[in-house]
Amino acid sequence: MTQPSLDTSRLDVLIHLDQGDSTKALPTNQLVQVRHYQSLRQQITSHLDSLSSTAERPNRYPFGSGWTQFIDGSRGAGKSTFLSSVKQALDSDDEIKGRIVFFDVIDPSRIEDGEIPLLVILQALRKHVDSAIKGNRRLDDDLVRDEWRQAFRGVAGGLSLFAKDFHPLNDLDPEIFLDWGLERASDSIKLREGLHRLFDLACRILGVKALILGFDDADTDSTLAVPLLECIRKYLDTPRVMVLVTGDLELYSLLMRQRFGKTVAGRPEAALDLQRRSAQGDRSAQYLRMIDHLEEQYLLKLFPIRRRMHLQPLWNVMSHDKCQVTHQIWDAQFSVKEMVGALVNHGLRVKTQSDIALYTEFLLKQPLRSVLQVMERCAPHLGNLKSKKLDSLNWSPELTRELSRSLQALALTSLYKHSIDTDAIGAGELPALTQAVFDLSLQEGDLDTAPYLRPMSGDQSIKACFAALAGEVPNFCAQKPGTALRYLLRGPGSVSLYSLAKPDLIAGDSSRSLEPDARFTSYMGVGRGEDSLDWARRATAVIALPYSKNYKGSVVLPGVVGLRGSTKGRTGELAASTVIKKIAAPNQPLPVFALGMLKVVSDTSSRTYGSIFAILGLAEKLISGSHQNDDTAHTVFARAYPMLTVSAPSWSLKGSTEVEVDESENDSDDSENIQKSRELLWGKVKKWLGDVNDLSETTLPSAIFLGKVWTRIYFSLHNAAHELKSAKFGTLMEIFSLCIINAFLVEEAEHHMPRSSVSPVDAWRIDRNNPRKSAKSFIDKMNAVKPQRQDFPFTAMMATCPLLLGLLEKEKGYANALKPMFPKGVLIGEIEGLLCSARVFNLIEKVSIPGEASTVGRRTSRSNSTNAGVSDSGPGTES
Repeated sequence: MTQPSLDTSRLDVLIHLDQGDSTKALPTNQLVQVRHYQSLRQQITSHLDSLSSTAERPNRYPFGSGWTQFIDGSRGAGKSTFLSSVKQALDSDDEIKGRIVFFDVIDPSRIEDGEIPLLVILQALRKHVDSAIKGNRRLDDDLVRDEWRQAFRGVAGGLSLFAKDFHPLNDLDPEIFLDWGLERASDSIKLREGLHRLFDLACRILGVKALILGFDDADTDSTLAVPLLECIRKYLDTPRVMVLVTGDLELYSLLMRQRFGKTVAGRPEAALDLQRRSAQGDRSAQYLRMIDHLEEQYLLKLFPIRRRMHLQPLWNVMSHDKCQVTHQIWDAQFSVKEMVGALVNHGLRVKTQSDIALYTEFLLKQPLRSVLQVMERCAPHLGNLKSKKLDSLNWSPELTRELSRSLQALALTSLYKHSIDTDAIGAGELPALTQAVFDLSLQEGDLDTAPYLRPMSGDQSIKACFAALAGEVPNFCAQKPGTALRYLLRGPGSVSLYSLAKPDLIAGDSSRSLEPDARFTSYMGVGRGEDSLDWARRATAVIALPYSKNYKGSVVLPGVVGLRGSTKGRTGELAASTVIKKIAAPNQPLPVFALGMLKVVSDTSSRTYGSIFAILGLAEKLISGSHQNDDTAHTVFARAYPMLTVSAPSWSLKGSTEVEVDESENDSDDSENIQKSRELLWGKVKKWLGDVNDLSETTLPSAIFLGKVWTRIYFSLHNAAHELKSAKFGTLMEIFSLCIINAFLVEEAEHHMPRSSVSPVDAWRIDRNNPRKSAKSFIDKMNAVKPQRQDFPFTAMMATCPLLLGLLEKEKGYANALKPMFPKGVLIGEIEGLLCSARVFNLIEKVSIPGEASTVGRRTSRSNSTNAGVSDSGPGTES
C-alpha cells in the first residue's frame, strides 16, 4: 500500500482541539494526513497532464481504464474528514480547480434500500451540469442542452436492467421475446459506452479534463458495498472519472470473500465452513485456495497497490511530520506527544518516563478519532496554558475524572467483551474495579505484573481494558488512602494469592461444580464489598494451607507464622495467649501482634496464626472507618481482639484430625487488664489516625504504584520467610513489618506523583534492597536518605502506624531513623513510646512456633538479626 514519499522534509500540522466532533472539512495545515493529501494532489496533476482533450476521446475506452483511488483506514481513522477536506482543498486550488471538478461525495450507507447506486451518481452529475448550463448564456446553449439530454436518454434503456425482479418479456410470443431480448442486450452492451460518453460530455460542458466522485465508507452497509464495487468496475472505468473510495480494506476483503464463497461453493459462509469442517479428500483446500485467489485478485484489479493510501494513526504520522495541538483557552502550542504524555502523567498519575511512554504510545496508536476525542475532552482541564512547561502542572481531580471516563469510552467494546461491569465502575463501586483487575489479570496470564495495568498485553482488547482500568485507579483512590490500601490488597493481592493457591485448587476435589477460579473468588470475596481485614484473614488461611496438610517443618510462611497453643515439653517457650496476658498485666498497651492473631478451622484441624496481613488489613479498616467518625474506628479496633476464627479454604486437602488446645483458652481474653491495655493502644492509634487525615490530601496513587507496592510486599515477605525459618516470633514479625514499610518507601520514591509537580522527590535515590535477615540495613537506609513526610505520604502512614511500630524493638535505633516521617514537633521520646520495649520484645520472642526447626537456631537468630549486615535483596522484587 502506497505511503506518502513526495518529500522528506517534515510538514507542520496544527490540530485545534476545539473543532468539535464533526467530520467537516479542515484546512490542509490542520489536516493530520496532510502528507497523504499532497501525494494525492500530485497523482491528480500527473494524471490530468496525461489526458488528451475531450474532443479527442476514443470511440471506446479499453476495459480496466478506470481511475480509482482507495483510502484505507480502520474505524475512526479520519477517512470522512480526509475526504471532505480533499474536496474543499481541490475546489480552492487555483492550479487544479479549472481542470477538474469534484462533483459529489456520496455515502452509500445513506442510500435507501432498493435504490440503484448508479442512479444516485447520475442524479448528482446532472444537478451539477444543469447548474452550469443555466449559468451560461451563449447562442449554442440550446444545442448543448439537447446533446446533454440525448446523452442521458442514451443510457436510460440500460438502466432498466437494474430494476429488481423486473422482466417485461415474460409471457410473450417467442418471436417478440427474441426481438425485445436483443434490444435489451444491446442496451446492456451500450450502457458502459453511453455512460462514458455522458462523462466526456459533462467534462466538455464544465470546461474541465476530468471529474472526481467520492464514496465515503461504502463498506458500512454490506448490502450496497459489493454492488457499488461492481458499478465502479463495470461502468466507471474511464480515465475521465476519478473515483475516491474510503473504507476498511480488511472489511472489503471479508465482503468479497463472502461473495466468492457463494460463487465458488454456493454459500456466502462457505469459506468459514470449509475451514472448520474440512476433511481429507473433500477438496476443501482447493475451494479455499480459489476463494483466496479470487478475493485477492479482484481487489488488486479494482484498486491497484499504487492507488491505495493507508491513513495511519498519529503515532506513525508523528514519525515524519511535526504534529502540534492547541486550544482556544491556551496561549501556546504543544507537540502531540508532549500533550498526551502530560495527560498520562497528571491524569493517570504515572511518574516514570518509561511508563509514560508506554501509555502515550498506546493512546497515539488508537484510531485518530479516539485519540483526538480523548485530548479534546481532557484539554480544558489542564487550565490556561501560557507556557510550554507541561511538567509543572498541579493535580486536577477534574482531569483525572475526565481522562478515566474517556479511556473507558475508548475501550468500551473491549470491556463489554470481557464482561466488565462498566456501570458499577462508573458508579464508583470499588468491588467491581477489583473484580475487573482480578479477572483480566488471570486472562492476561502474567500474574506478577498484570495488576500494574500497563498496556503491554499481546491481546489488543485486554490492552485497552488495562488502560481503562488504570484510569479508574487514581479516580477511585486519589486522596483516599483507605481506599488505596483496600484496592492494593483486594485487587493485586488477590491475583498473587490465586497464583499461590492455583496448584491446590487444581488438585482439589474435581467433583465440585465450581471452577477453580470461581471457588477462589467465592472464598476470598473477590468482587464483594468486604473490607481488607476480612480479605487479610482469609489470605492468611490460604497462605497457611501447607500447614493444614500435616506440614512438619517450621510454620514460617510469607507474612504468616504458626502459633503453638500448647507448650508442653517446650522449654523456654510460651503460648501467645500467655504472653499477651503477661504483657497486659502491668497496665501496658496491648501487644500489637495480638491484633494480627486468628484461628483457622477446618473439618479436621484448628490452627492459630500470627499474620502481618491482618495487621495491614486492620490499618486499612481503621483509616476507612476514621473518615466516618472516631466511634466507627474505635468499634473496629475493639473487635480486632480477642481473635476471630475463619474457615479454612474449601479446596484444602484433608489431613489428620488434630485440634490444638490453647493452654489458657479457659481464661477470659476480655479481662479487665486486657480491656485497659487495649484502650492504651487505642489512644496511640487514634492520634495516628488524626495525622493520617492530614496526609490524605497528598496521596495520589497510580495503578502502577499500588501494583508495584504489593509485588514488593509479597516477594519480600516470601524471601524473608525463607531466610528466617529458624527465627523467633518477635524477630519474624519485626522483619515482616519492615518489609511493608520498605515496600512503600522504595516504590513511592519511584512511582508516586506528588500533588505538585515541582517536588524534590525525583532526586531521591533509594536503596532497593528488601529486609530479609536484619533490621540494620533498613535503619541504615533511613538514616542515609532521610525521606521527608510530605514527600512520602504513604510511607509516612506506614512508618508512623502504631500497629507496625509496635512490632519493632526500641533499642535498635528506629526512633531517630523514622523521625522525618512524623509531623513536626514530635519528640524522640514520643516515637519510642510507639515502639516495642526490650522487656516486651523478649517476651514476644518466647512465643512458641510449631515445627521441627532447631530450638538452638531460634535462640541464636535474634543476635544474628541485630548485628548482621546481610544484603537484603531478593528475587522478584524488581518486577
